[in-house]
Amino acid sequence: MSRFLILSDAGDGVGLALRLKLEGHDARIKIFDRMHDTYGKGLVDYSDKYQMGQVVVADCTGFGEILDSFRDSGIPIFGGGSFADRLESDRQFAEEVMHRADIETPESVKVATWDDAAKQAERLARKSGKVVLKPEGSLSGVVPSYVAFDVEDALSMLKQFEKESGSGSTVRSGSRVCSITQSSVSSSSTATSVRREVAPETSYGHATQKTRL
Repeated sequence: MSRFLILSDAGDGVGLALRLKLEGHDARIKIFDRMHDTYGKGLVDYSDKYQMGQVVVADCTGFGEILDSFRDSGIPIFGGGSFADRLESDRQFAEEVMHRADIETPESVKVATWDDAAKQAERLARKSGKVVLKPEGSLSGVVPSYVAFDVEDALSMLKQFEKESGSGSTVRSGSRVCSITQSSVSSSSTATSVRREVAPETSYGHATQKTRL
């Protein structure tokens, strides 16, 4: 039997905790979002602190720094780290890593407003007719990636993203709203990704860190 502590933002790891428990392991979950911290109640066990001997698992990105701290302390972890988090949240950095590894990457265009995002989506859609939107920032992990039927569908969804983000077409100096990526690695497939920048909102730590579970 192994012991696991699952770190979760909104309870996505409840299913994993339940499966581990059914297989005879001791699996506990810490859900940080108070709106979801009763998910799995009566099915899985909750925990507010790390216990010696547990493997620490993150069920989503955003826990990179705490996973790094656990690993640096000799505690086994699963689910990434700050490097993996940055690969997910920083498209330009991820592309640089891919280039260094000789992995082909799509064309990317950085934009600063939702209006620019629409213009770039239209431009890339003219090349292939296929546009994929991937929101970030406050919508990341909330609104899933969207594969549009055509450019009109993509533009309609962009307006919905803008409405839900509440950002309008004005952003702070030096920030950008989206990056548009044409996925043209293969000649038969072209896609577009729309991303909104996000900075980490929260960091966590175990008993020896500055913050605690």
